[in-house]
Amino acid sequence: MQDWGNRFLRALIDHAFDTLNAARIWLDVVQDNPRAQASYHRAGFTYEGTLRQNWKRPNGDIVDMQIYGMLLPERPQ
Repeated sequence: MQDWGNRFLRALIDHAFDTLNAARIWLDVVQDNPRAQASYHRAGFTYEGTLRQNWKRPNGDIVDMQIYGMLLPERPQ
């Protein structure tokens, strides 16, 4: 992820925990997007599981989604 992408992701994490007082945040990503998965892992998210055949692409393909989560105590400082 570009530096701006890292800053944007950090801003979203900060907003969720600081402004919205979230205890947990999560995101999903298509299974065939390793660059995004690596970015989320570097940002402190933990892989939690796969939702099999969960999303239908405009071309009709049905793909798996991976779930990543972060708990407030796991938040990187």
